[in-house]
Amino acid sequence: MSRVIAGTLLTAQTATTRTPFIKMLFTSKDGATTKDLSTNSTAYGNRILSLEHIEEVYNDYAVVLLRNSDKAIPSILGYWTEIGYGDGSEYAGDGVNGGAKATARLWVKSQQIVSAGGKLYTILELEGMWARLRETLIRLGTAPLYPKNYPASTAYAILTALIVTEMGWTLDALGAQDDSIINTLSLNFDINLQPFEYAAGIFYRLIRMTKCFLRPRAVLNFEVRYPQAADSVDFTFQSTDNTPPNGLYYQYSDRTRVHVPNRIYTFGNQDADGQWTAYVTGDEVDQASIDAYAEIPDIYLAPNIATAPNADLLSAALLSKVKAETIAGIGLVPHHCGVELLDKVQFVDRRGS
Repeated sequence: MSRVIAGTLLTAQTATTRTPFIKMLFTSKDGATTKDLSTNSTAYGNRILSLEHIEEVYNDYAVVLLRNSDKAIPSILGYWTEIGYGDGSEYAGDGVNGGAKATARLWVKSQQIVSAGGKLYTILELEGMWARLRETLIRLGTAPLYPKNYPASTAYAILTALIVTEMGWTLDALGAQDDSIINTLSLNFDINLQPFEYAAGIFYRLIRMTKCFLRPRAVLNFEVRYPQAADSVDFTFQSTDNTPPNGLYYQYSDRTRVHVPNRIYTFGNQDADGQWTAYVTGDEVDQASIDAYAEIPDIYLAPNIATAPNADLLSAALLSKVKAETIAGIGLVPHHCGVELLDKVQFVDRRGS
């Protein structure tokens, strides 16, 4: 599901003449102080010279270059913002055009003052929720090793405990994004078995055992996404048609490739003494890649997976990640504030048709 924005904003961002709008309100850790560096800031005016905002599956960050010749921009180290993009005076996340659907939260981790060509600039480097998870050491058990075991638990249940209880954030209900693994496959899951683990690594271990991904959103919220080939297209970008909610694209390249590895063996049910005398096996195959190239297998040991059907589920999940995390194409389009990470988009070349 893509970000929902108002029809007037959809129309504005596909117009021949556009007036980009960036909402960038920074808030201190205690919430008592804000600094508005938006395009229309009354306190600081439009100081934004460039904004590079990267959203990846397991990372998000931004670099903002601001004019600061009058040295008026104060220190905002540690402040957070949820950037809203739009056109004119509308933006996604203003309470009207999508509600709390601005981009996911970013924190200012570095602030630089640069003097160049007789002018002063400020550079802000921001990092997002995955970076915060990489900094958060999980300490749930007894000191000093803090071991924690979740017996007979699903990945979704463990994620809920960590995101909601430990981080104080929120996790959406699964709904239609259930891949029949994330809240079904029973795990005997250990944390800090080989000390020490940070939240991001734990999250990645859990997500890797499913066909799902976690998408960070505004207001410290995560949602589960289960991309499927059968999913409906969220947005279509075309070479000759700029009609909302879709739009034009500048360039697109498509690529298919052989997946490596293309077969996953999972071995489970390790003995209590560490031996493998009664192991179970899971197997998942990408036959098209094998037929086109060669069989390139990978082996995954899952000592706490007790049954062959569950081992098969885990093999299928691991191979799905190989396919999903392979770059299939690159598209260059005018900024579209309705598109979110893990949305399904298509590109149509209508030239000559």
